[in-house]
Amino acid sequence: MIRSIFYKEWIKIGRISILLTIAGLLIIAGIYLTVRHDLLMKDAEIYWSDIVYQKYVYFSIFKFLPLLTGLLIGLAQFIPETIDKRIKLSLHLPINEEEIVLKMVGIGTTVILLIFALLFVTMYVWGLVYFPAEILNKTASSISGWFLSGIAAYFLASFVILEPIWKYRILYILTGGAFITLFYKSNLAGAYQPALLPLLGCVLMASISSLFSIYRFRKGEM
Repeated sequence: MIRSIFYKEWIKIGRISILLTIAGLLIIAGIYLTVRHDLLMKDAEIYWSDIVYQKYVYFSIFKFLPLLTGLLIGLAQFIPETIDKRIKLSLHLPINEEEIVLKMVGIGTTVILLIFALLFVTMYVWGLVYFPAEILNKTASSISGWFLSGIAAYFLASFVILEPIWKYRILYILTGGAFITLFYKSNLAGAYQPALLPLLGCVLMASISSLFSIYRFRKGEM
């Protein structure tokens, strides 16, 4: 059963996932080509000093890519389910309805985590060519917060799209938008390191949010 569900979900999100992964790798390549150019134009110690003391964020172009990734994969996965109430077919499979939805969300989450893991490792390992570990550790904490925003955006997208009542959809969009802004309050590298665990806890709680929408969908509320 899980194999057939995975196949169905991959048909919806496979192409966009590959395109977003390629886009992420190209952005990272662009970041480090720019870094290499800047290091050639000025002394490495001066460039590092700008990052450490002037709080220059050399990877700012990467900022919204995780958010866009989570949002687009969520849209690609769940909008087809709401067309002509196609989700009803999935909910009539011979397994628990909540289990079906959690497996769908779990598959999407797994794909996103694989994309983010590849991008994180690429960003960190490539960075070792140009920077000491102290700088890269701050980079890692910053992009980790952005990756969490992407996962949160995915969960919120599923929550909103599967919600059958429009007044609740609007409420969830406003609330979710306010929540997402928490991941972008500071532009300083490493600023979110103390907040990563609380933010992770909030994201984990959001992971089951789609069950509330499915509950109303199953009751036939419109």
